[in-house]
Amino acid sequence: MKHSIKSMMMGGAILFSLSMCLTSCEGALDDVLGEWSRPTPGNNTPSGGGSSTVKVTSITLNKTYTSLHIGNTETLTVETVAPADATDKTVTWSSEDTGIATVVDGVVTAVSIGAVTIKATANDGSGVEGKCTVYVGLLAGKFSVSATKQVQFSQGNLQYQASTSTWRFAENQYDYIGNAAGNTTATSRDTQSDWIDLFGWGTSGHSFASGYGTAYQPWSISTTDTDYGPTDGTSGLTGTYAQGDWGTNIGTGWRTLTSAEWVYLLDTRNVNGGTGNDKSYTEGQTVNGNKGLVIYPDDYTGSTYSSGDDWSTFEAAGCVFLPAAGVRNGTTVSGDNSTGFYWSSTPSTTTNAYYMTFTSAYLASSSNASVRNRGRSVRLVKNVE
Repeated sequence: MKHSIKSMMMGGAILFSLSMCLTSCEGALDDVLGEWSRPTPGNNTPSGGGSSTVKVTSITLNKTYTSLHIGNTETLTVETVAPADATDKTVTWSSEDTGIATVVDGVVTAVSIGAVTIKATANDGSGVEGKCTVYVGLLAGKFSVSATKQVQFSQGNLQYQASTSTWRFAENQYDYIGNAAGNTTATSRDTQSDWIDLFGWGTSGHSFASGYGTAYQPWSISTTDTDYGPTDGTSGLTGTYAQGDWGTNIGTGWRTLTSAEWVYLLDTRNVNGGTGNDKSYTEGQTVNGNKGLVIYPDDYTGSTYSSGDDWSTFEAAGCVFLPAAGVRNGTTVSGDNSTGFYWSSTPSTTTNAYYMTFTSAYLASSSNASVRNRGRSVRLVKNVE
């Protein structure tokens, strides 16, 4: 009997101890298991709080390339941000070279001649960028001038002001001076304050120690052909006489097309599925009231330009327009707004050099060689890197 009572007492003590343990450990179990063991009704938020972040994977701008003249502006915009449910779709704009173009909130301002990449970078830390290449003074279209070489054209014909020794490009592709004051009055640096755009061959203003003509200044009006360019009749505006090329006054890489390059550009390359010149150019067209020649870039797939069309659309697609600025003999200009004459850097003889010419119904890619003293147009190019 005593044994039974003792057993019962011991059993009660065990039960009491167990009850005390469960009560005292309840708080500790809560600490170990956390609140997820007893979730608040309706709250499905994962541990840590807040919703998950969706990062940007791609940014597309409204343009991948564009051309601007110095001082002009253009607004770039973000066209798409992927994925559609990205948490933060805002971007920060930047220019890789503010000396060429600046950008503020997508508004690009052209500063100096060159090419620069404008970026729109995601603000979510993903590092994703949308990019647009901006060409300043350089047209966006790319043109093959040999089987292995492409070039881009300057924004307009070359111009020069003698009184300030300043070289520049025409503001627009269709601009030219023609028989206005300047081309018809160019006589010396001291008296010439007007702009000119018709130059004797090799008149970059560089004086060579020997082997070069005496009429090397941009304003030269000598009618003696041997006064112009290398006098050996075989050297062009390259190599030893590379500084005779007008492009050296604009900046690194600018140059004049050779005769063979004019031929390849206009007669040999394929454009938009065509062969030779059936797709590469259209002569006899008018832009902003000025007649000239339209040349289509290698990858052009649009329609053929016709006078009266919106030229800005064609220029945005990379097309080039060469105005018919005429030709100068001494101080007399003729053929402006009817015939175009554009120099190559290639000589023919000691007195002649090759050039490209066109009218409203005729084009000679560069088979023509004529006297060097004539003032003709210059449109510079840069090799595509």
